[in-house]
Amino acid sequence: MTLLDLFEFVCRFALGASSAATWIWVAITFIVFIFVIGSLWGRAWNKEWSITRHGGFLGTVLIFAILAAYAVFNLRTIAGMEDWFKQQRATLPHTVADSGRLKRSVIVETWSRLAPKKGQQDLAPPDQSGDQVRLNTPADAIVLASVAAEEARSSLRIKPPFIFGAPLDTKSPDDIASDTIDALKLAPSAFPKTVTSENEWTATAATLQVNHALDTAQSMLNPKLADLKTACLWLLGLSIIIPFIFGAIRAVEDIKINPKP
Repeated sequence: MTLLDLFEFVCRFALGASSAATWIWVAITFIVFIFVIGSLWGRAWNKEWSITRHGGFLGTVLIFAILAAYAVFNLRTIAGMEDWFKQQRATLPHTVADSGRLKRSVIVETWSRLAPKKGQQDLAPPDQSGDQVRLNTPADAIVLASVAAEEARSSLRIKPPFIFGAPLDTKSPDDIASDTIDALKLAPSAFPKTVTSENEWTATAATLQVNHALDTAQSMLNPKLADLKTACLWLLGLSIIIPFIFGAIRAVEDIKINPKP
């Protein structure tokens, strides 16, 4: 993830997932910055000071006000990401695993892979409104779980935070299928087993894939967000200090140029 990718992710995240409080803080920062640094600070040095009479300094204040507001925008967005990721961890696995479209796609694709083995007798195929598939062996269950992992990966591309530009790094379908079989611990004697689109292999595989993707995305984002946070703190500090210094100098110079009679 490049620096530009990170900026894009933070911006898209803020537009799609941040609270109204973030934008309120940005507006407050911009307004207070202009009022305090542009007006009150100059009056502290020169009671006759008026920023409207100094177009150059007004432009400088506006530029630094925008930079300060942007720094606050990033800081507020980053601060809200940790809680947001916790919420996603609680909801996104269920959202993906419970998707009717995903479950239907898994049944259709699993049927297409298992049907050539001639083990689906007496079951209606998906193109005839069938919603069942027969798992004759543990290997068939692995096929079902691997298909669910593939479909979950495809579904994640259009889900937050990945639709915002977060890195999407998923496990291979075979690895997820192996983890699913280990988690369910079904003995070979449990087969053959007929399942519908709503089954434990699909739900477990999708959940494992989503959790892995979220964990990986957060681990990749955290160091970059920490660096961005540090940079924004420096930007905010400099945006305050520099116009403070130049404001005082300009106000004092104004006294010398236009002394009171």
